[in-house]
Amino acid sequence: MVMRRFIGLIILILSLGVVSTTAQVGNTIAEIVAFTPRYSTLWQAVQLADPIVEETLSEDGPLTLLAPTNQAFINLAAAFDADLDTLLADRDLLTQLLLYHIVDGRVTYQDLVEQDGQLINPLLPDTAFRVSVQNGELRLNDVVRVVNPYDLQATNGIIHTVRDMIYPFELQAQLEALADAPSPTRTPTPSDSTDDNSDTNDTDGMGGGSTQAFDRSEVETVATFPSQLTLAGRIFGDPRYSTLALILEEAAPDYARALNAPDAALTLFAPTNGAFDNLFYTLGIDLDNALDNPELLNWIIAYHVVDGVLTAEEIADFDGDTLQTIFDNGDFVESIRVAVVGRRITLNEVVQIKSSDLGATNGIMHSVDNVLIPQAAIDALIEAGLWEADEP
Repeated sequence: MVMRRFIGLIILILSLGVVSTTAQVGNTIAEIVAFTPRYSTLWQAVQLADPIVEETLSEDGPLTLLAPTNQAFINLAAAFDADLDTLLADRDLLTQLLLYHIVDGRVTYQDLVEQDGQLINPLLPDTAFRVSVQNGELRLNDVVRVVNPYDLQATNGIIHTVRDMIYPFELQAQLEALADAPSPTRTPTPSDSTDDNSDTNDTDGMGGGSTQAFDRSEVETVATFPSQLTLAGRIFGDPRYSTLALILEEAAPDYARALNAPDAALTLFAPTNGAFDNLFYTLGIDLDNALDNPELLNWIIAYHVVDGVLTAEEIADFDGDTLQTIFDNGDFVESIRVAVVGRRITLNEVVQIKSSDLGATNGIMHSVDNVLIPQAAIDALIEAGLWEADEP
């Protein structure tokens, strides 16, 4: 009986080229993935992972699978300077990645939209991912799009296609290690799995529609976030803040722990890599030089943190006033001057908030285009001859 269903599904694929939402009735999530060309790499990963993954996708459910396309696996490997074979050779990593893409219960596309701003717990223990709607697009962890086709019905659940892969902060080190892993001998997939690497993608927007071919030459860097989406996890998981992450890791580990504390309630003004580049250029130094002065970097980090959770709207209410930071060198506490010009929030006259209200489980984050410098740090830089007394 199962073989008859498989044959029927193969005929349908050959005749249509794609699997429609109505074509799934009578087949499990595992069966649909196995015979859908856009998921051929996903199916290979399922078979190379711990058997619990395939068993889970084959059992009664109901479950929701966030199904990465073939290109999503390539993108993830490329983001960590590895190739696809190396990623697929790491069984433990594959298992955890796949469980992070499976949710207990049947969650439709509309259900996800209605959970805008909420966290969802997948089957990978002690992890979560964030759901958001941005410019009419449904995204996971603020970056990865849910695309057509979605709401693919199976006997034991539902499938949504995702443009890239999501992963929790705890897997960051394992993913980074892929770059140094020896090139493996690729384990072949079983003969009943399709070898078609075709990959289709969505038409933009939240509505349904036809699919279109995706250009394989385009490889995106996938920004990632931690389980529970702490402030520290957002920083360490997002390539736009890699300089800040390195400073926290090497020079300010106490603040890294504070930003990762689950019971914290903080507002973080997060300088982008470009913001630090601007600062280092102004000072005539590089990151290595900066890391040689951890005390100064600790002052700077503390000056970007405010106790309490403040949205951009609430920060704007401080127009013409100051925000007290957690920076305290024992002699005085330093504050940030706030000004609202038009619709822009400016800090200390020169630093602008570029992306606001980036939520976390232990606070909120606002991306800034330049680094805020506390007066104590300015005084130290002037004394070192790296700062002119009349610089802002």
